[in-house]
Amino acid sequence: MASLGRVPEAKDSLSDKQLEAIGTVVQEVGGLWVEWKRKEAVTTIVREARPAVDRLCDLLARDFAPGTGWVALQLQVIEDPLIAEATNVLYDGRSYDERKRASAAIDLVHGNRMRRTEVLKRVTDAAVAMKKANAALAQAVESSAWSAQDIQAFAERAQSLRAAVKIIVKE
Repeated sequence: MASLGRVPEAKDSLSDKQLEAIGTVVQEVGGLWVEWKRKEAVTTIVREARPAVDRLCDLLARDFAPGTGWVALQLQVIEDPLIAEATNVLYDGRSYDERKRASAAIDLVHGNRMRRTEVLKRVTDAAVAMKKANAALAQAVESSAWSAQDIQAFAERAQSLRAAVKIIVKE
């Protein structure tokens, strides 16, 4: 540890290996503290954000619900007069060109309606999936269960600390 090596009393009473071991211990303990604070912050954020995320998901699912949602109804309000006018021109058209343009307009409105239905369904499905994922995230954060990977990472750190402490004590 370079900083500790600059202190004359430490440099005189500790070997370079001991100074290095102390640096390792400080770094490992500091890393554990940072990870604990990070976990604490994530837990707080997830707990506090969960109601807002759930509400947002509910609003998206409600507003984009095919056939009943606000967005779907607003699009229908726009499409219905267009399809009605195109249908009238198709039936009342006096020339082939008028009917051809009306037929193309009907095809366009129908195609857009099909895409709209698919997009609305995807948004609604995504909102439902996000709400489920939010619940799973909250449950995972609240659970204090340790994974095998967590235990292995901690054991590796403990071994590193153990080796460093042996060097500090023996020398």
